[in-house]
Amino acid sequence: CGTLGKIGQDIALMMQPEVAEAFEPEGLGRGGSSAMPHKRNPVGALLMREAALRAPGLATTLLGAMDVEHERGLGQWQSSWWTLQQLFGAAASSLAAAEEVLGGLQVNAPAMQANIDRMHGFVYSEAVSAHIAPKLGKLEAQALVAELCQAALDKGWSLRQVLGRDTRISAVMNLGDLERLFDPGAQRGATGPMIRQIVAGWQASR
Repeated sequence: CGTLGKIGQDIALMMQPEVAEAFEPEGLGRGGSSAMPHKRNPVGALLMREAALRAPGLATTLLGAMDVEHERGLGQWQSSWWTLQQLFGAAASSLAAAEEVLGGLQVNAPAMQANIDRMHGFVYSEAVSAHIAPKLGKLEAQALVAELCQAALDKGWSLRQVLGRDTRISAVMNLGDLERLFDPGAQRGATGPMIRQIVAGWQASR
């Protein structure tokens, strides 16, 4: 429930008008607003999130019923049956909502790219720092990138522009490295193989 709740929370955030990176599947009477016809509310994400909020309290009740009494249990296992029913109900509700939401999730890739572009390249600062750390040392690399980030802010430039004009950067990386670091597709790391491994494990267990 906790993991699905976090996913639901993230989807709700991406559905905010100022973000607009992903949306739940559409449907008649699903997530609409009578006051604002254009609005789409995250109804599935709501179910995922509310189950995650209920689950810890229910689990605490189960843990509290584990104390051992003399001869005859007085209320522990009896209360567990009711609590387990609610806990399984929360998990089932969350899973059903997740299946519907993720199965029909609408992703707006151009909006994602636009949001990255609005950050003027600062989102790639960690990747730049990690790339030059083996040559400069971690602390010196972080200090240099922090200095150049501040220079970009002061001048109203993008981080990419400032890096391309700094001789200290050109001494430790070439133009090809710089272009690669500012490519969103190059920042996925091991995400693809990890996802494939998880999906393959899930399919094998079915």
